Amino acid sequence: MAFERTDRRFDAFLDGNEVIETDQYPFVRRLASDPNSIVVSIHGACRSNGQPAARGAYGAFFGTDSTLNRCGHVKIMSRQTNQYAELVACITAVETIRTLVLEGEIINHVVFRSNSENLCLGLTERVWDWQLRGWRKGTGKPVANLRAWRNLHRKLSLMEVHGVKVGVCLVDRSLNESAATLSKIVLGGGMPADKGGRVFKTRKIRKALRGRVSRFQAPDAGADSNTLECRITRPNVPLEERIARVKDEETITLVSTCSSATLAHPVMGEAY
Repeated sequence: MAFERTDRRFDAFLDGNEVIETDQYPFVRRLASDPNSIVVSIHGACRSNGQPAARGAYGAFFGTDSTLNRCGHVKIMSRQTNQYAELVACITAVETIRTLVLEGEIINHVVFRSNSENLCLGLTERVWDWQLRGWRKGTGKPVANLRAWRNLHRKLSLMEVHGVKVGVCLVDRSLNESAATLSKIVLGGGMPADKGGRVFKTRKIRKALRGRVSRFQAPDAGADSNTLECRITRPNVPLEERIARVKDEETITLVSTCSSATLAHPVMGEAY
């Protein structure tokens, strides 16, 4: 299925480069100019990249204490490269946002931050040309990591079809340390291979993240206006379980089994 071309380049002059972090569930970062936005940092890394013993890992950082933060190893049967890990990180972030929408969160704008030029150029420019050529490069050769690119492009396009604005922002590596730290923890042995994708619970991981800062700044956007301490302390709650949070002596049910909601939701439904 071919989707109509959209402009996915994040415009800091239009949307602003100031980010705030919410102090209520789901504890995510948002653009100061849009209370219904989400800013997520993504990163992919690979130990021994290009070697037979290569092992990839990904990280998706939503907020300091957000239960949405994700990291893990790239599945063993998949390609073990840093570029593939970056795609997995972005796909994981999109799927995590999907669960948030199923909980009832209203999201109008999603901003992906990455220090990978390959990923940012791919999502904003190259993917549209590949789509027109039948997912082949200008040389006629198939696109590398084809299935992952098509999967990610389809997910983002369906979000856009249903009115969610997607922005992709290329940042310097120093401004993407939060997500990079998550993938480093996995490769450094902080998380077993069979527990990828879970939210961090261990004291070791909190210590590794303590003191890390995450700044949001688009290229040529001027002075940075946001500094966040990156630590992850909240436990993970499976989507199948009902979540109840007590705030101001009121119990609010946020999530229940999503099997029926998945079919009914107009934005993140089964086709998504």
